[in-house]
Amino acid sequence: MKIILASTLRSWASKPSILLNLKSAQKKSSRPSTGIPANRTGFEFAKVVLTVAAVFAAVGIYSQFGLHKVHADFSFGNSVPVGSAPIAIAVNPETNKIYVANSDSNDITVIDGSDNSTQTVTAGEYPLAIAINSETNKIYVANSESNDITVIDGNDNSTQTVLAGELPLAIAINPVTNKIYVANRGSSDITVIDGTNNTTQNVPTAGATAVAVNPVTNKIYVTGTNVTVIDGTDNSTETIQAGEGPRAVAVNQVTNRIYVANLGNDGSGLNDGFTVIDGSNNSTQTVTPFDRQVRPWSIAVNQSTNKIYLGLGMGGVHVIDGSDNSTQGTSAGGVKPGIAVNPVTNKIYVTDLFNNRAGMIDGFDNSTRNIPTGAGPAAVAVNPVTNRVYVANSESNDVTVIDGTRNVATGETPVATAVNPVTNKIYVANRDSSDVTVIDGSDNSTLTVPAGAGPSAVAVNPVTNRIYVANKDSGDVTVIDGTDNSTQTVPAGSNPVAVAVNSVTNKIYVANSGSSDVTVIDGTNNSTQTVQAGAVPGDIAVNSATNKIYVANSGGSDVTVIDGTANSAQTVSAGTGPSAVAVNPLTNRIYVANSGSNDVTVIDGNNNSTQSVPAGLGPKAIAVNPVTNSIYAANGDGDFVTVIDGSDNSTQNVPAGSGPGAVAVNPATNRIYVANQGSDDITVIDGSDNSTRTAPARSGPAAATVNPVTN
Repeated sequence: MKIILASTLRSWASKPSILLNLKSAQKKSSRPSTGIPANRTGFEFAKVVLTVAAVFAAVGIYSQFGLHKVHADFSFGNSVPVGSAPIAIAVNPETNKIYVANSDSNDITVIDGSDNSTQTVTAGEYPLAIAINSETNKIYVANSESNDITVIDGNDNSTQTVLAGELPLAIAINPVTNKIYVANRGSSDITVIDGTNNTTQNVPTAGATAVAVNPVTNKIYVTGTNVTVIDGTDNSTETIQAGEGPRAVAVNQVTNRIYVANLGNDGSGLNDGFTVIDGSNNSTQTVTPFDRQVRPWSIAVNQSTNKIYLGLGMGGVHVIDGSDNSTQGTSAGGVKPGIAVNPVTNKIYVTDLFNNRAGMIDGFDNSTRNIPTGAGPAAVAVNPVTNRVYVANSESNDVTVIDGTRNVATGETPVATAVNPVTNKIYVANRDSSDVTVIDGSDNSTLTVPAGAGPSAVAVNPVTNRIYVANKDSGDVTVIDGTDNSTQTVPAGSNPVAVAVNSVTNKIYVANSGSSDVTVIDGTNNSTQTVQAGAVPGDIAVNSATNKIYVANSGGSDVTVIDGTANSAQTVSAGTGPSAVAVNPLTNRIYVANSGSNDVTVIDGNNNSTQSVPAGLGPKAIAVNPVTNSIYAANGDGDFVTVIDGSDNSTQNVPAGSGPGAVAVNPATNRIYVANQGSDDITVIDGSDNSTRTAPARSGPAAATVNPVTN
């Protein structure tokens, strides 16, 4: 079973005509003026939408790589040489490839996001726009002077040429239908390309300067003298009156609202503003919030926050609240800015052409900061998977690569994390400062709660909103009330190092490595009982469905099984040095990573019978995706992850970084996150095919936790 969420991500960047009329040194004298080129050049990452309300929200993956006392919002300085006059850029987050349209050298630079190596692909004359269908791994380039489209096969960079109309300036893709829509300004029509065979059909429109697609409704929106709405099922059209001079268009698929930036009147600019189209009935509302000429130029949507970002030709970006169409100005961006949104981090990036920088808007509070780029930044695109931002610099002929990683300050030596998905709060146990950092997942604000000495583990009961912190050095548990962060202290055994919660029974289980026992806390009154375990218990897991608790005894070769109804215990043989344990409650199978014998013990929870499955060297962490019945064992000494198919215990080895020491699963997206302590990075595994990507981390990532609600 594979769950597909509404994960439609868009990155928008203006193909600034300022490059064509203000930077005349960069264009051939024989080139015709394009007037208003397309606003849309980001990556397409749209999938079939089954649950529209579950679009990517704010940051939901927390691990030590993002939790450090040293606060640095960006790292940058990487510059990748490309062709001449790059003015459009797009990202395929599936392949981690970046495509740059070089208008003067008539080619495309393909950047490999893993190492910034490049290849060059020949395009048509004066490529101005680029879009990607990540489902087919095809890249479409609009060549404005040769009036055609270069189709690049992302697998081998081979190309085909498809004829378009006159002066093609913009491209949009419906990945669901595999149709590509090309806006031809010169012939005032749309070329519809069938992605399966590259056949075409032309659809007349009321002008064609920009185009956007709603793959959920299969409607296409084209700006020109008015807005033309194309029904993708039969290419029939309807014309909608917008404001004066509709210039750019963007779609919020979640709300089915379409936003049009109206360039206004060349004289007074009285009609500057934006038009909102209700996609259900094509009714419109035009908003003119400006008291001066601002020349709305580009537009982008963050579907996870329902915020719209309107780039102004005169400089700056206004933020539109999609719930009421109110606006707020920001200082980010220069004249005619390109815009790209990262809906995962809620950061918005805008170009500042004449100041050689990119502005960053923090979507949580609309605060801004500037990031240096190369000369003449003209377009910007984001890879939300790697959190890399790519800025095409039209004058210095290169691409600035920005690491968008945001670090949240914590206490000293954060060693464990836990998430309450109900409240979207993240709890970080800081071993050396003896406290817990509480992160508000909505805006990454933090506060500190005192704990006992040497907190080493943390777990959450989302039902009661209580957080349990095992303090190894003080031999107790700090209980935090999530509503007000007040605390209580509950005695435990010697050296508590692991904690797990049964939210059904409201019982908390603490593994005490020093006294080789388990403290059972009754969450209703914090009373305790002690259950004897094996030698040096180091990890613990709960099956809430059966009310059984499994304790991995790292000092021996067994697992203690506790019956939660009576606290009676049984011992089940495992491999040598069991270091981690995880449960699949759907199959009632328990998986024990044995770091000494390099294998995984599979326990049948029905009768405690066991099987041994070979793993790599030193498996130290293990996690289960109960939806796919796949198990992931991180082999700390083998630099790979052993993936076990729970249906037959067959295995596959997936490469990771150096020293994988922690693993977390998002069952909603079927993504697996492996923290590699040796190589300081995160391996992201796509559970559908075990393909991998690498995301950078800080020094020695030691823990990983996923909030599946916010992704």
